[in-house]
Amino acid sequence: YEPWRGYGGAAHRVMQALAKGADYRGTGRLQFPEGSFGNGGAMRIAPVGLAYRDAAPEILHQAVEDALLCTHVHPEAVDGAFVQARAVAWAAVTDPGDFDPQRLLRAIHETSRTTIVQAKLEALSGGLREGDSDLFVVAKVGNGIRASEAVAAALWAFLRYGSTPEECVVRAVSFGGDTDTIGAMAGALVGALHGSSWMPTRWYDNIENGRLGRDE
Repeated sequence: YEPWRGYGGAAHRVMQALAKGADYRGTGRLQFPEGSFGNGGAMRIAPVGLAYRDAAPEILHQAVEDALLCTHVHPEAVDGAFVQARAVAWAAVTDPGDFDPQRLLRAIHETSRTTIVQAKLEALSGGLREGDSDLFVVAKVGNGIRASEAVAAALWAFLRYGSTPEECVVRAVSFGGDTDTIGAMAGALVGALHGSSWMPTRWYDNIENGRLGRDE
């Protein structure tokens, strides 16, 4: 693997420790004693949401905790990833014609476990009711590396534009801030809802190729 490519400093440290035989149950506190509240766990959690799409929230939450243990143990990071996984699970069992943003928000809000993430979800609900523009993201929920911010930004793109997948991803990336993570999470959500047939050929053709690239 290429550990120095595109990863943050904390991720480098964790991967190096794991490669040297460190116990994965402790590496989540190597960089920060309380754990990272960053969005990296939420960014990679979509497969867990898909795998546990029919599971009860408590079972899904445990699966999320287990998946993040080596890197993210802070309650905000875990809750942000759980909300993302729950939204992916919801999307995976929902017909696109039945897409209901407020129903999704209610489902994830009632199982969220931290006040900071719950506050972001409540802001999203209010923004939808008021018909806020995308400027709402930066002003009220944020677009940074905190899990609560990035997850909320990706959810806003999905809630507003989830019926048009390409626009959803483009809008998510256009929010600025931690664009790659926000775009990845928005893409996971529309992918769970719509599958992959909507993806433009021009996007696919531009994916990096070579070792472990597009062809593989």
